[in-house]
Amino acid sequence: MSATGRVHPRLVAIAAGAASAFGGAFALTEADERLGPIVALLVALALVVGATRADEPALVMLGVAGTLVATQAVLATSFDGAVAAAIVALLGVLLVVGVIVRSTRRDRAAGG
Repeated sequence: MSATGRVHPRLVAIAAGAASAFGGAFALTEADERLGPIVALLVALALVVGATRADEPALVMLGVAGTLVATQAVLATSFDGAVAAAIVALLGVLLVVGVIVRSTRRDRAAGG
């Protein structure tokens, strides 16, 4: 956030671009049922990594949400419903814990 409490236009542009890339990746599902969710998962993971390195929590949350949606879509095309739901839940927990641990380590290293 800026000094006035408003969101920076740069963050809005990055979030809009990430959402567009994510939606575009899912549009590939029309061409290949498995390709779209896999590309969407890669886009979401790239957003999580980039946002974590840039220390942008709002973008990390967007990336985590996209990762969970894309992971569910990938698993839905590969497994039956019950197994896919369990794997998505496990991966979601691991992803969120990983992001929290990395953020905590970064704060300690920075002296915060």
